[in-house]
Amino acid sequence: MELAFRDITVTQGDRKVLHNISGRALGGQLMAIMGPSGAGKTLLLSVLTGRLPIDSGHILIDNTPLNRRLQRKMSYVLQQDIFFPNLTLMDTLTFAAHLRLPDEMSKADKMERVNDIVDILDLRKCLDTVMGGMWLPDWKGLSGGERKRANIACEILTDPSTILLDEPTTGLDSSTAGSLLTTLRGYAVKKKKTVVMSIHQPSTQNFFQFDKLLLLCEGKMAYYGQTDDVIEYFDNIGIPIPDSYNPADFILEKLKEQDETMKIIISAANEMRDWESYEPNSERTILSDRSCDKSDLSAVKTRKVFHNLFRQKIVESEEGRFLLCIFLKRLLTINS
Repeated sequence: MELAFRDITVTQGDRKVLHNISGRALGGQLMAIMGPSGAGKTLLLSVLTGRLPIDSGHILIDNTPLNRRLQRKMSYVLQQDIFFPNLTLMDTLTFAAHLRLPDEMSKADKMERVNDIVDILDLRKCLDTVMGGMWLPDWKGLSGGERKRANIACEILTDPSTILLDEPTTGLDSSTAGSLLTTLRGYAVKKKKTVVMSIHQPSTQNFFQFDKLLLLCEGKMAYYGQTDDVIEYFDNIGIPIPDSYNPADFILEKLKEQDETMKIIISAANEMRDWESYEPNSERTILSDRSCDKSDLSAVKTRKVFHNLFRQKIVESEEGRFLLCIFLKRLLTINS
């Protein structure tokens, strides 16, 4: 199942908190929403699940506008988990299954669903352990990583087609976070689920577990595309990532470093999107020969070249289209 969103804009009070955010998450893939604190990651997740209204834009599930029926096929895993501390994990999952699964589903089928989720998330060894929490000693209860997986298990019992998670690795060490991401990736691939999560500052190894990356800064898009191509992307906009640096650390440092650097990154992301959305027959892009100077005509010709290559599927990937944009822009600068 495909989750697509285009030009999402949200205003709270008199302040715009999300500015024309676009992206697409596919089944069987892991998508990360990354950015500094206050960038709008959690807000965007709440919007995509339909919990918050939008001022403008579109949210589509398999090309169908988001509605109540489709919302029931989505699952939102909150950052904070809340459990009854004295119940075992098996008790908790059984209770959740009876509460959330349809009444017409037999008890045997519900328990089969529970056992399937337990194996997928590697929770079988701690089924008889109490959930634990602030009211019990640390040694009496699940570990941090096990609690995170238990929280996810309770949400995916309903077999949602799309799972959104708010910073599921928060509070976990790098190894435990990596194990959780590997588990989620395996689940997404095996079950063909669409998995989107916010994440703050992953390690290098964890960063490259994601198929796609949506980078936010102050509610604006700073990058959207394949995670594997983020290094080449920043190199092309004049902000090379050193080989010895964790890309996530470097990007977040640059976004918080200077306003000028942030503007360069956001401007490059907007430029890429503007060129990709160009339609030669639309009213906003048609320019007659009589009203164009030489540079305008060069722009039209250059954009038509890009459009033809895109429509003929010569350049299909986001990163390929971006590199083509950079090349054509430089060609346009030379010609003008």
